[in-house]
Amino acid sequence: RTASVTPDAASKTYGDADPTFTGTLAGFLTADNVTATYARTAGESVAGNPYTISAALSPIGVLGNYSITYNTAAFTINQRTASVTPDAASKTYGDADPTFTGTLTGFLTGDNVTASYSRTAGETVAGSPYTISATLSPAGVLGNYAITYNTAAFTINQRTASVTPDSFSKTYGDADPTFTGTLSGFLTGDGVTASYSRAPGETVAGSPYAISATLSPMGVLGNYSITYNPAGLTITKRNASVTPDAASKNYGSADPSFTGTLTGFLTADGVTATYSRTAGETVAGSPYTISATLSPTGVLGNYEITYNTASFTINQKALTGNITANNKVYDGTNA
Repeated sequence: RTASVTPDAASKTYGDADPTFTGTLAGFLTADNVTATYARTAGESVAGNPYTISAALSPIGVLGNYSITYNTAAFTINQRTASVTPDAASKTYGDADPTFTGTLTGFLTGDNVTASYSRTAGETVAGSPYTISATLSPAGVLGNYAITYNTAAFTINQRTASVTPDSFSKTYGDADPTFTGTLSGFLTGDGVTASYSRAPGETVAGSPYAISATLSPMGVLGNYSITYNPAGLTITKRNASVTPDAASKNYGSADPSFTGTLTGFLTADGVTATYSRTAGETVAGSPYTISATLSPTGVLGNYEITYNTASFTINQKALTGNITANNKVYDGTNA
């Protein structure tokens, strides 16, 4: 009698247990109670697909009564869903990279899948975030998985740094000193240098003038969170003095022109002195004090001025000439 057995096609996800195989018997007499046991060829990889499902019939004693067609069917192992997800990470500019980590999901323990994490190249704040990705192994089992390769961000944060100018002073009228300062936190390899300058001004009253720094090279500065500390240039007063010359006159004469000496004043300031004396016109009241008034007033605050004085003496006037008395000439020799 013509009969056949036809297994049903089947499938499973890689790593799962095989399903129960089924099929169809055709042409067999019910009374013979023919049954089928289904099995497939061995293999547990997606690459080995498809595997063949076949049937073994029983009881053996009745099978000789049939011309049996033994059909087969395909058993497919489908890829298992899995993923690798790196953890986001960061570092401070100039530091070594941390050890990258991540999470594997969906892989079978027996396959011993591991991940090696790496990031795209770059060492600047402006270039971040850089992409962290994963390489999985062993390669031989990866074909059994439909793998989602997630990525994560690697951020390089600015490094804390500072520039601190040194404070300076100078005497009014002197040239500025060479400004210096201290750089902290910058990487030696970046070759950061500072150029120091100050706010304009040349008066004692206007000081202190702010000293500031300009850093270079510009290309690396974005990698730093920079504190620009302040400092000041103080202009101190210049020592100067005015010293009137001593003078005198004879009683009853007009005062001479007073003179004196200016010392320590800058030529460009055009400082001049006006000399005067205390009031009085008697010999007994002398010596009178000669003092000075300086101008222009606007520059005098830049000087520590010593105001010296001098003496003005009124000398007795010599008595000369003829005196007439009792119609007789007195010439200064006759009694």
